[in-house]
Amino acid sequence: MGNAKTMLLKFTNTGKKTLILFDVYTNCGCTTVDWPKDPFAPGKSGEIKVTYNPTEEGAFNKTIYIYSNASNKQETVKIEGFVIEK
Repeated sequence: MGNAKTMLLKFTNTGKKTLILFDVYTNCGCTTVDWPKDPFAPGKSGEIKVTYNPTEEGAFNKTIYIYSNASNKQETVKIEGFVIEK
């Protein structure tokens, strides 16, 4: 089907220690992620690039899992929408 869409998940290290993203992945092969591998000092910001490449029309709901050395260790971000073929 094609017509991939990309979004940026922006974040800032609001902690007092250096933030390290250990792993970022998705629950579907149609969604890819590209995340910074360098550490983030307190106050520094970064972006995680998420690309969704639909394979069919209709509703979608994808989850991005973010693992880091932050106190909560794991964050999840959900993206959802509806694909309509032009």
